[in-house]
Amino acid sequence: MVIPEPNIPFIDQSDVYTHPPLDRMIEDGRAWTLNTIDPDDTIIYLNDDQQAELRALAKHITETSLPELKRSPDQISAPKVTLAMEQIRSLLASPGMGVIDRLPLDDMSLETGRAMYWILGQMVSRPVAQKWNGTMIYDVLDVGKLNNGTGKVDYSLRGSLTNAELLFHADNGFNVTLPDAVSLLCVNQAKEGGVSRFASIYSLHNRLLERCPEHLKRLYQPALFNRNMEHGEDEPKLLRTSIFSWDGERLTARPNPFYVRQAYEMGGIEMDPELDNAIDAMLEVAKDADLWVEMRMERGQLQFLNNRQVLHYRSSYIDYDEPERRRHAIRMWYRNSGSPLYSG
Repeated sequence: MVIPEPNIPFIDQSDVYTHPPLDRMIEDGRAWTLNTIDPDDTIIYLNDDQQAELRALAKHITETSLPELKRSPDQISAPKVTLAMEQIRSLLASPGMGVIDRLPLDDMSLETGRAMYWILGQMVSRPVAQKWNGTMIYDVLDVGKLNNGTGKVDYSLRGSLTNAELLFHADNGFNVTLPDAVSLLCVNQAKEGGVSRFASIYSLHNRLLERCPEHLKRLYQPALFNRNMEHGEDEPKLLRTSIFSWDGERLTARPNPFYVRQAYEMGGIEMDPELDNAIDAMLEVAKDADLWVEMRMERGQLQFLNNRQVLHYRSSYIDYDEPERRRHAIRMWYRNSGSPLYSG
């Protein structure tokens, strides 16, 4: 099969993954389904002693003058909360997700809550930039640009800044280097909708291998991704890599069809029918309700996901009219290898 070349420059990462595709079922704990996991086992409920430590931490933050990003766990003493964050690290290894229930946001300012979140996140892993400009803490909320009335496609608009449905995806799948983990602090829920679903990348792969191996084969071959304008001014706007890759031990998945379809538009070429059909097959398999668990994040909860093992989905939502009540989450990304720069 001849894969067409785009009409604009691109970064070619298609030869990086030289290991043959995974051609067997994964049956260990990474490949969980609705029938093999209890979502409540992924929630860590903070006890009174841990809540007391959080209140003491909030007091420390408000009484000390220090820029948010200069704060770190080694500046505080919170041994019982530290233990909870160590449990999160274990959950990220398997099944790949965990929730801290919860930060007492009603007892502190949003600024204090953000600083607390920044400190706690560092107990789990090393934060990395989420934008080319170095943004480390990112606000997830609808900025009202989805239908801006201009008639022009905004190739830099992230789905996280809209109220649209976000199909199963890995965070930052359009970047040269993916974050290993992602976390969200829920500040406010939506008025309606905004429900999250989580699925194992390995279980999705198992199902594709079982049901449509010919489509899975195409997902291991090169595809184009819109880099979302998160790059240097003179750098290529497209990335060419595969949606699935296997290094002999670990899958990497970039099931981000929105950015793939945009890339072909930007590159001025038609997507080959094999890729188009393979993406449709992947999205259809992801609808299997036995593959995923569903949760609605609540105010103050901290959600952590292994971005290399767990895909996530968010339903569309309707927001409150009052700005202070609108759906709002704060996000961090983590990666222990490479540099903390956006590109890694």
